[in-house]
Amino acid sequence: MSTRGTVARKTDEGFTGVYHHFDAYPSGLGRELWGQYFTNYESDLETMQKGLIDDHPAGWSTIDGDSGRCYCHSRTPESPAVLTQENARSYGSEYVYLLEDSALVILSPSHSKWLELARIPWDGNEPDWDQWDS
Repeated sequence: MSTRGTVARKTDEGFTGVYHHFDAYPSGLGRELWGQYFTNYESDLETMQKGLIDDHPAGWSTIDGDSGRCYCHSRTPESPAVLTQENARSYGSEYVYLLEDSALVILSPSHSKWLELARIPWDGNEPDWDQWDS
């Protein structure tokens, strides 16, 4: 069974982003995004948002270091899909990761809305990711 998620940026209405299929729980995708911010993207949030969201509009099977697998650059490319606060649950998203200026924000669904599970400042210490896995 997969833990699905969304990698997104904040908007005035909520968020917009792309689908992520495998290991989207905080100790999987959360830890990976944290690490990529500092290593692959050298703390450049705009480049990270472009690389993970804009350049891969069909979303991800997995984001895993340098060997991530997206759906848009595969042998049988998928169509782009924009996930928002309105439709992310219909894609099975159990977590949303907002790539914000000052923090990585993790949202989880509660009835008809998304609640903030964690706000992890980019300039803080790396957290214990397991504390948010359900």
